[in-house]
Amino acid sequence: MSGEITRKIVANLASPRETERLGALRDLAFLKKFSSVAAIVAAFKDRSRAVQEAACEALIALGGREVVAAVLPLLEEEEDAQTRNLAIQVLGKTGKDAPDLLYGVLQTGSDDAKIFVLDALG
Repeated sequence: MSGEITRKIVANLASPRETERLGALRDLAFLKKFSSVAAIVAAFKDRSRAVQEAACEALIALGGREVVAAVLPLLEEEEDAQTRNLAIQVLGKTGKDAPDLLYGVLQTGSDDAKIFVLDALG
């Protein structure tokens, strides 16, 4: 039953109604649904700035290694500055949950990714 509920909530992330997308993000964070981390990260690309910010808040609320692992690739791959900034904001609050992953970027990441990780760490 829980998986079905989670799928319905995740499906609301594709709703044309901003309020439904915002509600879905709040629900996923409240329910601590780590299986939905990828869907929440995808909401960084939503057309609504409010939804993008809610996705950021949801990932921060979830925290954990799964969140750090899902957000780190955005530092290397993402062209959009807004999305990168959201990723940096999430890492600033959750990076402590997976310091080894951050260290890995500092060791082998691109120069830009290294700067973004350092920025996230403050």
